[in-house]
Amino acid sequence: MRSERPQWALLALVVRRNWRVALAWSLAFALVVLSTISGYVAAYPHAPERLRLAADLARSGGLQAVFGRAHEIGTVAGFTAWRTAAVLPLVAGVWGLLAATRTLRGEEEAGRAEQVLAGALTPLRAAATAIAGLLACAAVVWLGATLALLLDGGLVYGFPLGGTLYLALCLVLPAPLFMAVGALAGELAATRRLAVTIGAAVFGASFVLRVAADSTAALGWLHWLTPLGWVEEMRPLAQNRAPGLILIVLACAVLFGAALVLAGRRDIGAGVLASATEAQPALRLLGSPTALALRNARGGMLGWALGLGAAGLMFGLIAHSVAQIAATSSGLRQTASRWGAVNIATAEGYLGLAFLFVAVAACVYGATQVGATREEESSGRLDTLLCTPVRRSSWLAGRLLVACACVAAAVLSAAVLGWAGAAAQGSHVPLARMLQAALDAFSPAVLFIGVGTLLFALAPRVCATLTLGLVAGTFLLELVGAAVKAPPWLLEVSPFHHLSLAPAAALDGPTTVALLALAVAAASAGVWLFGRRDLAGA
Repeated sequence: MRSERPQWALLALVVRRNWRVALAWSLAFALVVLSTISGYVAAYPHAPERLRLAADLARSGGLQAVFGRAHEIGTVAGFTAWRTAAVLPLVAGVWGLLAATRTLRGEEEAGRAEQVLAGALTPLRAAATAIAGLLACAAVVWLGATLALLLDGGLVYGFPLGGTLYLALCLVLPAPLFMAVGALAGELAATRRLAVTIGAAVFGASFVLRVAADSTAALGWLHWLTPLGWVEEMRPLAQNRAPGLILIVLACAVLFGAALVLAGRRDIGAGVLASATEAQPALRLLGSPTALALRNARGGMLGWALGLGAAGLMFGLIAHSVAQIAATSSGLRQTASRWGAVNIATAEGYLGLAFLFVAVAACVYGATQVGATREEESSGRLDTLLCTPVRRSSWLAGRLLVACACVAAAVLSAAVLGWAGAAAQGSHVPLARMLQAALDAFSPAVLFIGVGTLLFALAPRVCATLTLGLVAGTFLLELVGAAVKAPPWLLEVSPFHHLSLAPAAALDGPTTVALLALAVAAASAGVWLFGRRDLAGA
């Protein structure tokens, strides 16, 4: 029994480092499921309207290329399966890839894996234990999606139990699948950055092949060449097909197995792929604490910029098609109007509503920047830095500047690529209005960074969790409050309620300035209070 204790301790450590993010995604998955069901029922309450929607989607090749082939969307269950399976598996895959590379290669690159392996654990058992912890966190996300589907879809709208569980599994399966990709990439590469690059290339190729397979029936066979195509071929709540599930399980087994074999054979710190060990050390961005923060954050900034840029491009490409469908659906227009006075029957109106979700993603990214600031302190790296002639206030102010720059790059990428996608489909949305949409999404994200900084000074050990909770809670307030027509004073609490929804409307300058002023006030208070408290370890 004594020899098993290090393994259980490592398992608990992996779960403890990942469960908060997993819980946040679990809540996000549940919210998406609930909002999809309620939105569909509100927009299409009668069978003729649902059949007309199904016919419109069948004629829209652009929508099906982006969201996948639709099956039986004339029902609440069929539409829920199609709409959620178009987005959530992508999110699960990206999260799984990043979590695996951070937990496996990232810990090794930071030198903490050597401390683990100095005990009774072998590299093979340590890697297997870490993978088990990651899979446990993926199960947390699955639980959130399952509960939402059972409580709303199953109890209210009569979704079949087997199909409901199968849909929840479909939504989350890309997480363990791309965890396996990330685990193997971490064994091949000698650095986490290279491992993420390899995994991102696999994910990107998978998505491109899936889009190509759905662009025309003649290329449908490409589904069997991409993991994201296997997810679509599961067809939950429609046919519940097994071949896609079998392929995903086999791929996970093969990839995890290969990663474990390599983990047991290679030296600690090494990678299978040759690395340039004789290269000159990279000394760029080491001249100041702010530059160092930018150096550490640039990989995540690039990933978020590419992710939100891809989302913006997708929104732009389908804006014209969605507007055409909304023009013939009064229910869809009425549902969209709950989140602002926008006319979704125009490309600008749809993009304005879509950028509400870009703003939510930007706020989540800002909350992760607060977590990164806290990690500098909890890991002990800040102690070393403050032994040099660096003031606490200047260090934290530099971190805030980098966090804001990272969010600005992400939302700007979404706006520019969204404009390009809309222009490619003949929707003449002014670039200036799309840049206003970027600023509209930027202001609440900066507000949460400021509030998170204040929480970092007051309650450092829980600041990241509280900041993510505020993002989720205020968005839930806006989402549910708009649906149930909550009192205006209650909706005013949510920063998302004050968005202008550009490019559908002109940017509300005074409101944007007010949000930014609140962010500066909260951040300034946080910097002042941080200079007057002791450093807090993990």
